Amino acid sequence: MTGSRLRPPLGARLMNAVAGLLPGFPALAVLAGETPLPDWSGSVLVAAAATLGLRGYRLRADCEGGRVTVRGWFRNRTIPCAAIIRLDRGMLPGITWQDTSGREHHTALRAFRRNPQWPSHDPHHEANLRRLARYIKAHRGRPGR
Repeated sequence: MTGSRLRPPLGARLMNAVAGLLPGFPALAVLAGETPLPDWSGSVLVAAAATLGLRGYRLRADCEGGRVTVRGWFRNRTIPCAAIIRLDRGMLPGITWQDTSGREHHTALRAFRRNPQWPSHDPHHEANLRRLARYIKAHRGRPGR
């Protein structure tokens, strides 16, 4: 697998986008003058909602060049496969990895989180996690890590 984008199904992407838009609702009250907050704060909330809505839709993991880039709500994290210690597959999957100084970190794979209210997405998420595990194993570079 080279140059793969591992994404949730369309329904999950749309739900992530809607969740990102939630800061926009208080913005309506601010812009309508119903709060003591200045009008510019409503514009900031609208911009934040638009950004989070778009980033929510784009939650995924990109596999390319022996690295995994996890696209999250607030930032992206690129992790070399050689630094990955394990791939966790629980309710909130994630990657545990080690930086060059030896410190361990955990990066959540929010794109593939399990939601008991939407169990129909679980097989798709699990298939993506299997593909990710195969990619990591093929590109790890250091056996036994």
